[in-house]
Amino acid sequence: MTVCQIQVNNFLEDFSQVSKDHRLAVFAVAFAHQLRTIFPMTPHERLQRFLDATPQVHPSAFIAPGAVVIGDVTLAEESSVWFQTVLRGDINRIVIGPRSNVQDGAVVHLADDYGAYVGELVTVGHKAILHACTIADEVLDSPRSLVQRQAANRLPVQMAVLHQLLASAAR
Repeated sequence: MTVCQIQVNNFLEDFSQVSKDHRLAVFAVAFAHQLRTIFPMTPHERLQRFLDATPQVHPSAFIAPGAVVIGDVTLAEESSVWFQTVLRGDINRIVIGPRSNVQDGAVVHLADDYGAYVGELVTVGHKAILHACTIADEVLDSPRSLVQRQAANRLPVQMAVLHQLLASAAR
């Protein structure tokens, strides 16, 4: 909450306590709630809230040397983050689902109002960029791809089909 929001909220709470008219007190509380939604956090407050957070890394998750994982980031079980990858949860949160991997050189970032969420059994390809988006379960995000703000990748890859494609390409 911004300093302005705190001051306004304190004033309105004090006002609602001393008011003899119950309807006016109800109005003051409702007005305070509206102010909280109108005045979002300042950039400094948002950075402080998310960047000061410690990444939550499951014991079975792997972070390669040289990868950067900072801020409000969650790595689920058996997930992996490879060399020269950056997951920067500085203004919102990043969640990497179970058994998903973010390959070498990828960047995962977010927006003020939208985090980055990677589902279960996802492969984020080499040098891919995910920015404030959601990747569904069982998706192969190709190398050097760009998935931008509020995009939702909902096309799961069927592992049997992928295996057949790889086998036919090897012949």
